[in-house]
Amino acid sequence: TEILLFLENLEGISSTLQSDHILNLFQEVEGKFPQDKQAMMAVIQNFLELPAGEQMLYQVGRRLGIFVQLADLEQLEKRQKVISACQYYDVTPETVDDKIDELMKRFI
Repeated sequence: TEILLFLENLEGISSTLQSDHILNLFQEVEGKFPQDKQAMMAVIQNFLELPAGEQMLYQVGRRLGIFVQLADLEQLEKRQKVISACQYYDVTPETVDDKIDELMKRFI
């Protein structure tokens, strides 16, 4: 993703990254440079290593405000809510981007 590329190429700075808006997919990607850079990148890399179905669940869960961090995929109650939402909105890994665009229009 663009954020991973951005983080990978940031060098020689002392700053803070905040990702605390509902529109940000990775709210947990925040920290101080340079010490937290690898941890921030790891969140995105872990997401990219997930199977498509798990990525879809996280994306929908995050956009609906059910998930805050990637580890929330392991919380069964939250996960079931997201699975139900995916079924209700007919979201599949192939349609997730379009369906999320529709959902995001509700926030804007």
